[in-house]
Amino acid sequence: RIRYSYRITVENDFSKAKEVIVKDAIPVSRNKKIVVEMDGLNVPFVNDEKTRKSTPFARGIRKWKFNVPAHGKQVISYDIVVTFDRDIRIRGLR
Repeated sequence: RIRYSYRITVENDFSKAKEVIVKDAIPVSRNKKIVVEMDGLNVPFVNDEKTRKSTPFARGIRKWKFNVPAHGKQVISYDIVVTFDRDIRIRGLR
């Protein structure tokens, strides 16, 4: 099992609140023996039916939409947990 922690910080330096859309890619397993899960998410991503059925969602693109107050900030944090048997070799993971 490997755990990766991510933190995205959005800051608003404007004197008015701003609506923000953040997109990030999470890993997607194509092997049933490799499980990828998102854990500890502090801000929910857009997860309506239309989004879940979209190709970008299937490819691991997650989208957050929220307002950031004037001179404020919003932090998105989450972990990606990759679980697999020890006998499986995975390229690209550290």
